[in-house]
Amino acid sequence: MWLVTIVLICGMIEGASWLGVLVLEKKFDIRYRPSLPTKLSARHQKTLSGFLKNKYDLTGFSAELGWTVKPNANAKKGLYVTNSKGIRAKREYSLTPPADKTRITTFGDSYTFGMEVKNEDTWQEQLGELNNSLEVLNFGIGGHAPDQGYLRYLGEGAKYSADIVVIGFMSENINRIVNVYRPYYTELTGLPLTKPRFIVENNSLKLIKNPFQRLSDYQVLFDQPESVLPKLGKHDYYFHTRYAKHPLDVLRTVRLVKMANYDLLKKRTYDQQGSYNENSEGYQLLLVLLDTFYNKVKESGAEPVILIYPDFGDVIRLYSGKPKKYQLLLDWLQTKQYAHVDLMDSIQKYKKDNKVDNFFVKAHGHYSRAGNGFVAHQVNTYINDTYRK
Repeated sequence: MWLVTIVLICGMIEGASWLGVLVLEKKFDIRYRPSLPTKLSARHQKTLSGFLKNKYDLTGFSAELGWTVKPNANAKKGLYVTNSKGIRAKREYSLTPPADKTRITTFGDSYTFGMEVKNEDTWQEQLGELNNSLEVLNFGIGGHAPDQGYLRYLGEGAKYSADIVVIGFMSENINRIVNVYRPYYTELTGLPLTKPRFIVENNSLKLIKNPFQRLSDYQVLFDQPESVLPKLGKHDYYFHTRYAKHPLDVLRTVRLVKMANYDLLKKRTYDQQGSYNENSEGYQLLLVLLDTFYNKVKESGAEPVILIYPDFGDVIRLYSGKPKKYQLLLDWLQTKQYAHVDLMDSIQKYKKDNKVDNFFVKAHGHYSRAGNGFVAHQVNTYINDTYRK
């Protein structure tokens, strides 16, 4: 009799779970989407093999940052050129700026680096041409998160005696600061690499170092992924909130628990409307990170400016009449009275038929030469209005 009772109870739970899964799908558009990798894909095996053999002209290993741009790089047939310090430039810079120049240093991801355009087409180079009283240094690195930008500033950029420091922030970057192993964030990434991250303790940043301190650590990952991958997830937000496919997922009870854990417990970085979730770990960490970065620059005697890059999806939201997904961040910056430039404010002045999409390179959605020129003009206007009065 007890066995029958157990079977009946399990059947009732499974039946209720069927209903629960159906409600999540129909009412909240929450689907069963296992996305946590448990092994290296063939693509990532190939990438790591090339990385270990030092085959890539631009991207190199960094124990401190995870990855960096190589010094003296001449990659993609001259598309990307760096100097001896890994700054994107065809010239060297002294630590002290020329007496007749206002030096600007810039930190951020591929939008700061200027991925998909030539050196001379980046907004930094175009800004220097637009205003020859400025000397603009490009410390951007493709794929980086703001935490890596902050670490590069501390380790390298702060030495260059800038007058103005631009903290680049692309709206999607909020996802990267809680990530340690890139494929846990997105399996489609071309960067199956690890990075450091920060956590918040007592309203201050605590650094969790890059788990791979030697290039040879990737060989262990390559050879023994099943044993290494779970270790990389210890401090990775996505490892603890996303889920992998499992044979027991045939049970709707198991599916319901997995789906609800990520989507209903206020862990998501975005709310149901696609805007930043102020209760999420990513948003709370972002505020402390930007606050720390901003004030560290102020302590150095330079003027910090947070430059917000909208991606193509942000422009689509704008034209659809939806609010900015990062509006919470803008409100916070305004409250803190932090200097910032939201490029969307200028894009907003353009209509659809002005072909704002021409600002983007079609391949991967970075800014084109025209888009970078647009950024240069907005930054130059801000500098003239703010510092040249």
